[in-house]
Amino acid sequence: MNHIKDPSASQHASGDAPCDVLVIGGGLHGVAVARDLAGRGWSVILCEQGDLAQHASSSTLKLALAGVDALAFGRLKPLRQSLVEQEVLLRSAPHLCSPVRLIVPEGAGAKPLWRSGPGLWLLNQLAPRTWLPDSQSVSLSGSSPAEPLQPSWRTAVMHSELLVDDARLVVACAQDGRDHGAHILTRAHCAELRAHDDGWQALLAHHDPHTDRLTHQTGIRARLVVNAAGASAGRIQAMLEASTSTTASPAAASHDTWVKGGHIVISRRQAQDHGHWFEAPGGRSVFAVPLAPHFTLIGAEVLGPVTDSRCTALDPQDIEHLCQVASRYFRSPVMPQDVVWQQAIVHAPDRLSSLAHIRHCGGPAPWVTARSGRMTTFRRQAEAVVNQVAELFSDHRPPWTRESTLPGGRLIDLIDAEQDPVSDLIEFQRRLRQRFPWLDLALARRWSRQYGSRVLSMLEGVQDRSELGAEVAPDLYELELRHLMRTEWARTADDVLWRRTRLGLHLSEPQHQAVAQWLQRSAAV
Repeated sequence: MNHIKDPSASQHASGDAPCDVLVIGGGLHGVAVARDLAGRGWSVILCEQGDLAQHASSSTLKLALAGVDALAFGRLKPLRQSLVEQEVLLRSAPHLCSPVRLIVPEGAGAKPLWRSGPGLWLLNQLAPRTWLPDSQSVSLSGSSPAEPLQPSWRTAVMHSELLVDDARLVVACAQDGRDHGAHILTRAHCAELRAHDDGWQALLAHHDPHTDRLTHQTGIRARLVVNAAGASAGRIQAMLEASTSTTASPAAASHDTWVKGGHIVISRRQAQDHGHWFEAPGGRSVFAVPLAPHFTLIGAEVLGPVTDSRCTALDPQDIEHLCQVASRYFRSPVMPQDVVWQQAIVHAPDRLSSLAHIRHCGGPAPWVTARSGRMTTFRRQAEAVVNQVAELFSDHRPPWTRESTLPGGRLIDLIDAEQDPVSDLIEFQRRLRQRFPWLDLALARRWSRQYGSRVLSMLEGVQDRSELGAEVAPDLYELELRHLMRTEWARTADDVLWRRTRLGLHLSEPQHQAVAQWLQRSAAV
């Protein structure tokens, strides 16, 4: 077999590449597992058939939700864990996360438990927070949070959640995994899995990202396989079970019916950085949150069932539904023609749980299959999976990720002292412009948000704007494109414009094509 072709890693000698664990799936859950494993000292190879975060992990509502509705069902422990994990994430990646105050307009109907007086008190006491403000009841009469809302809404609850750049969070976890020794292979499809007396043999098929042509194959020898393949988990599970003569369980079986959520993007409706939490018919929630400086994202975790897990676009009726719900609350109606971008997210029916669903099998060829829960608790979910791997290896190594910082999160590399994540990022942006006075404010803000402290390595040695190279698209320079190719596995225009930068919202089709052509030329060199 051919050696591993990972431009960011040292190449193996010919023959099957050995590792302790093969992780299949490059969404948030997969990269978090690979990161945790590598940090505990196991050798790891992760394969992803497309780009990192290409599917569900980049099509979320951009909110790490605590799941406060759990209060009504007495599920206090997972709710507390979610509240704690929000602050863990904010501390570890202050450049990728920011607290957002959600305005929840109150009607004349009955309130859910968490929005009642005693419920708010219990919620605030359950996990006292350092950086995210407590939830509270507010009057909308003449207040700034009421500005985009119809005047009929008089009272509200102001509730704190965490706004997250989901795709970049995946990239950061993958970078941290690589920094700890993991090999991250994108565009590598797991074509075969065969059990042996001492583990697994896998065959990875690598494809050209521009032509989808098979370029080469890689053989992998692994002691254990972790199946974190998301919507493809059923296919991987069938391969695992066929090779080990095990039978499926409900927790790991493929689904005939999936749950579809999704979002639309419109021009910015909120005058401030507040978000909104609306109630839709049937008790389902719709969220409207600020996205970049000029846009608002409106979406729901649940829109209805689907049978095709590969669904990536909303139906016209889904778009109409989101527009109608938003129009019920906003002064300015939201119309389908206002939508500049839309995306569906398909997930297993139990994915909105705060916990990962883990199934495992021991023996000479052990495996672990895990479906993730909410983005909020991804770190704990990955930790639980790795603890299960340790059980199967009979090799217990201490967890480490809770107190760690994700790549780019060390803002202290440029500022004098840390105060709180929000203030630290503002100070980091100020210091960044002091060090690079030719850097305009918009670019400094975008780069500090996307790369955090790693923008310093990207700009090392750069003396003025001319050294950024050609401007391939507005505010997208050759220097950044090379950085994304070299350090973040970016290969196509979609990788860059929708998952690494979100500049796709601002660019025309000819500008998109210019980026695609530049990347193709660079890949051919």
